[in-house]
Amino acid sequence: MIRLFYSNATEELLAALCRALEEERAGRSPLEPTHLVVPNRNVETYVKLGLAAASGVAANIEVTFLRQLLARVAERGLPRARAVDADLIEGHLLALLHDDVRLARPELAPVREYLVAAGTDPDAVDRRRCQLAAALGRLFDEYAASRPRMLAAWRASAGAGGAPPRQAGPQPREAGATERWQRALWLELLGPRGLFAERSAREGTTFLPLGDLLAAAEQPLDVSTLGRSLHLFGVSYVAESYHRMLALLGKQLDVRIYTLNPCREFWEDLETAGEAARARKGPRRKLFPSRG
Repeated sequence: MIRLFYSNATEELLAALCRALEEERAGRSPLEPTHLVVPNRNVETYVKLGLAAASGVAANIEVTFLRQLLARVAERGLPRARAVDADLIEGHLLALLHDDVRLARPELAPVREYLVAAGTDPDAVDRRRCQLAAALGRLFDEYAASRPRMLAAWRASAGAGGAPPRQAGPQPREAGATERWQRALWLELLGPRGLFAERSAREGTTFLPLGDLLAAAEQPLDVSTLGRSLHLFGVSYVAESYHRMLALLGKQLDVRIYTLNPCREFWEDLETAGEAARARKGPRRKLFPSRG
């Protein structure tokens, strides 16, 4: 089950967390750890100091970040698998940017031009390789979490000569110049014949983005290391791919989310300015009213 606690004051969220942990510890062994997910180390320090002030001690708390936790769960569910993260992508991008054969694709002309834009001196080119690999490593990792449908379309385009597949009905928008070279570069990494596919075949280990890895993992997920409950504190943004992952975890254990909200209502329940204006005008009159 997923339980949501929200308030416009962090102190209220911390008080709710303290009460929940006090109730949990009353009926379990003191050696059983508390599993806490935070967005950064600053929030971790704040929570630990708050718990220590409320109960006198903050001990046996296992703190992690959401992505690390989900990757660990996914890897336990699929033996000989590893979640592809920003660091792995950056390392493989560096190898790709040294591969003249893969970079020869017409769509990657902007990448080739960027690498020599500061001159052909080897040090200048290497500097640009490192900078581009680091930036794209973070960007592609974020795409995997927040734009899964776009990546699915990119992967489908690999079987259509690098072009988006034609479908019946309205066609998707034409990809811009930046998206075209990003798609080509991503396919060289994570496409059916990309560097990660080659490494998977060579080492016998499956390398997949976290969302794909969790989808491929055996169900139900192995959450034996998480105890009976999981607490997410101060997480203001959760990427689209993680929503489904948390839903799967919520079917097997108690997931409690403590998040800031500046108003009492859920945002999706509030009227937008346009909706409020239409409501003030009253019901719309039909051009051709039906006759009884």
